[in-house]
Amino acid sequence: MPQVSEAAPVKRRILTADQIEAEINDLALHGEGSDKRWALNKLSNKAEAEVILPPPLDEADIKRRLSRMMRGAGLALTKAAYIEAFQYAPIERLQQAVKVEHLSVVDQEMLPKTLRAFYKRYPHRKKAGMPVGYPQGDVIKQMQWCQKESLAEERALQQAKAATIVADITHVSDLPTDGDDATGQTGPTA
Repeated sequence: MPQVSEAAPVKRRILTADQIEAEINDLALHGEGSDKRWALNKLSNKAEAEVILPPPLDEADIKRRLSRMMRGAGLALTKAAYIEAFQYAPIERLQQAVKVEHLSVVDQEMLPKTLRAFYKRYPHRKKAGMPVGYPQGDVIKQMQWCQKESLAEERALQQAKAATIVADITHVSDLPTDGDDATGQTGPTA
């Protein structure tokens, strides 16, 4: 009986994921028939399986999205959702006004740039003579003063508005139902 010599062990090449994908791409480009269809199918299935996560939202985007949803839902549903979301928060915290830094950002381009436009927008600030701190002579400094004071006025208006909108309802059961009208009375109105 002839002696069979043991063959040298075959070294297997282990492919990385990138090498496998390159081979499949090559087969999809240069292959023929069923091999090409198989490679194209693999690549299309891989593309469908990939999940692309959107970038994380910053606070301004979150506020914009929440305000858009709440505007569509209406005041009663928004208050109900707020109460449900923060049901274990102390009532005093729920009734606090929103801080100025959390309110919407004022568009700088829409602010008045002249003293005349400033007084037209904020007539309660008009007094005899020049306002305190208003720069004389330099037009750019005057425009900056008007915008700075306008920004302060807008923030004060937003803070006052936020204080009046504070949710005074502490339980979902206090919200008006569909049968209630705006006055809080139920039943048909005359």
